Amino acid sequence: MDFDRLCTVMRRLALEAGARIMQVYDAPGFEVRSKSDASPVTEADEAADALISAGLTAAFPDLPLITEEQAASHALQVRTFLIVDPLDGTKEFVQRRGDFTVNIAYVVDGVPSRGVVYAPALRRMFYTRPDGTSVEETGDLAVDRVGGQRALRVSQPDNAALLVVASKSHRDQATEDYIARYAVADAKSAGSSLKFCLVATGEADLYPRLGRTMEWDTAAGHAVLSGAGGHVVRFDDHTLVSDWGTLWPALIVTLTITLQALLAAVVVGVLLAVLFSLSRWVELSLFPYAIILQVTPIVAIAPLIIAWANDVDLSLLICAWLVAFFPILSSTILGLRSVDHNLLALFELYGAGRWRTLIHLRLPAALPYFLGGLRISGGLALIGAVVAEFVAGTGGNASGLAYRILEAGYQLRVPRMFAALVLISAAGIAIYLLLSLLSHLLLRRWHESAIDAES
Repeated sequence: MDFDRLCTVMRRLALEAGARIMQVYDAPGFEVRSKSDASPVTEADEAADALISAGLTAAFPDLPLITEEQAASHALQVRTFLIVDPLDGTKEFVQRRGDFTVNIAYVVDGVPSRGVVYAPALRRMFYTRPDGTSVEETGDLAVDRVGGQRALRVSQPDNAALLVVASKSHRDQATEDYIARYAVADAKSAGSSLKFCLVATGEADLYPRLGRTMEWDTAAGHAVLSGAGGHVVRFDDHTLVSDWGTLWPALIVTLTITLQALLAAVVVGVLLAVLFSLSRWVELSLFPYAIILQVTPIVAIAPLIIAWANDVDLSLLICAWLVAFFPILSSTILGLRSVDHNLLALFELYGAGRWRTLIHLRLPAALPYFLGGLRISGGLALIGAVVAEFVAGTGGNASGLAYRILEAGYQLRVPRMFAALVLISAAGIAIYLLLSLLSHLLLRRWHESAIDAES
């Protein structure tokens, strides 16, 4: 698909359809009829539908087209198609409330990919660019030239003071009961797919729709919201697959902190272990502090670290490092001191100095002990990152999977909570298996444990 051409055509047709709708809207009176489902339809719906359908068919003759006003198209069994609601919010149009929209979307494999939402009476236009990101166009909205664009990004919601937008025409008791589950600072009503766009711009955090809706009502708004970093989920299908767009970036954040902390633990732990093995006085001076950091619950000191560091990412890294570095330190020290005394005597006999003995004897002998500590620290680094994220998340700082668990708990999305827990467990298992593989590869040719395992 040529997305540059697609977005250009959809924008132009939405503006032309909007102009045609406003001709009817500004007229003294217009006829309102009822469709088979009792929803209203006007000549503006039909005129806009004819204009958009003709334009899309001419530009993309090979793409199936589904529109609200053409009942025959509703029976199409396709996964990739164009879909149109030429006038969403006909009730608002009839009552001359202004918040009605023109909607055109391109759906790929059942998921809205590109879309345009145009509110002609409000002179607000939202659409996805060819790269999939969403913008609101500003200026005079001329058909023949694109005006200024404001990039859209959903807001970071404050779960203690959510901004909610709901339907004007379908705001029933079930919707009110659902909204009442949350700590809401402000709840407003709006018509049509404009509600998706209000979430996309950050003017609202949540749009619940509990009643019946159709694909043409949601597709364009869905595309715009997705392009702004938002998500559309079903109430009965908050699964790992449907939440993947939310959980995958959070998993990357958590794993990044975990791996950075593990790397820092390796560097600091090994250097301290070498220093302690070379100087008993240094060990006696510093090792007690390492023990104190190990036995102090990270959940107790994480708030202090977050307040002291004044940087969420740095504080998460420090917390994860504190949990992870002690097993590496203690295991490496044990390994450095577990060298065969006969080999030490042999190195001394041949005049090897302290550093040569360290490099060629002590460090290789300590490698199996280090790798054993590394496998333990890999899981602990993940635990430290998750615990720190929980503490940061309760303060409103979004980060990784732990924050998503908190968020899902506030929103009563139990399946998403379990999905995030599954990802954390899978990440921990994967880290352990990768470190076990690394250990096997490093030891298989010379250490008894790996040789026995191979044979």
